[in-house]
Amino acid sequence: MGNLWHIAVFEIKRLIVKRAVVINIFILPMIIIFILGTALSSQFAAENPGELDLEQAKVALVGGGGAQPTSLERFVRTPDIAKLIAVYPAASREAAEQQLRDGDRDFAVVIPADMDTKIQQGTDVTPELILGKSRDGNMIAENIFTSYLSRISDIQVVAAKFGPQAIAAMQQDSPDSAPPTERYLSAGTLGESGAAYTAAQYYAAAMLMMFLLYSGLTLNISLHAEKENFTLTRMLTAPVPVHRVFLGKLIGNSLIACFQAVFIIVLSNVLFGVDWGNQPLQLALICLLMVLVSMALSVLLTLLIPSPTSSRSTIQMLAVLMTFFSGGMIVLQADWFTTAGKFTVNHWGMQAILDMMLHEGSSQIWGSIGVLAAIGGVVMLLSGIVYRKVGYQ
Repeated sequence: MGNLWHIAVFEIKRLIVKRAVVINIFILPMIIIFILGTALSSQFAAENPGELDLEQAKVALVGGGGAQPTSLERFVRTPDIAKLIAVYPAASREAAEQQLRDGDRDFAVVIPADMDTKIQQGTDVTPELILGKSRDGNMIAENIFTSYLSRISDIQVVAAKFGPQAIAAMQQDSPDSAPPTERYLSAGTLGESGAAYTAAQYYAAAMLMMFLLYSGLTLNISLHAEKENFTLTRMLTAPVPVHRVFLGKLIGNSLIACFQAVFIIVLSNVLFGVDWGNQPLQLALICLLMVLVSMALSVLLTLLIPSPTSSRSTIQMLAVLMTFFSGGMIVLQADWFTTAGKFTVNHWGMQAILDMMLHEGSSQIWGSIGVLAAIGGVVMLLSGIVYRKVGYQ
């Protein structure tokens, strides 16, 4: 047993004296958290989540036949709507598209010719909505004009079934009588406590998961280095079982990864004010499970792929892909993206940590931890089976 810990301690000393390892493990995560947390803070909740903090969306409006429909003109001039969008006339659809490409406008609406007349007659007519480059601008304008189009559709159905005279009964709630702004956009809160995590919190959790998953790379490099330098052969001549050498390296690299997790959590809290929640034992368990998954995955790929370069590239690729699909690099809301993320260990680790930051119920947090533990158990079982068949020699 003494030989096992001697190998583990030697592995730790060997790693911490390397400047590149120290930078990649301890310094780089903090730099990335600072950059992402600062640059992408506008995509997350404001300091007061009860208030909207959105810039006015610039909308290019192409009027059919050169005339802007009266109902639409009154609609966009409604005070509640005017706070959210600013309408600018455009000469043609092509001109509006060019303004979107140049970034001069956030959104565009193309109005068919004689739209007011066709609506009164019950004829099917629908303005065309064109998205721009601005995520917030698209969200604001699309919500507003989708609601407007829905109201137009109601009027068309009434006109087609009961005739134009029936529309008079709907004038009290016509499309130019805009409901309050809250019908289109309202700020909400996440979590039972009403709190919302910040960009620094989100990316601190994402980077913690990513770098813990990357920690298996140091084990891969160490295991291959012993073979390439022929030191493994010399170690095997000593009265030390090969599995003890293997476990010593595994423990040493796992301890380094645990130190890394503590460093990221403590320093991000001190420097960036990241609140990791009030469940330190659950947070420690998540980090430990991620370390175990990372090491087991590294063992599996190291033994299955003899080439050092290929196995190293595979570990790096998996870490990057899992971080991307779990939303650790960019927050995407597409259904396929969310579904793919659930097949990654990063997703369940991040979800549990974000729930802790929002002070969610224990059942929800333990559910994510349970999935993470199940994935870790499967990977560890597979790595154990491969080790028994292949071995480290």
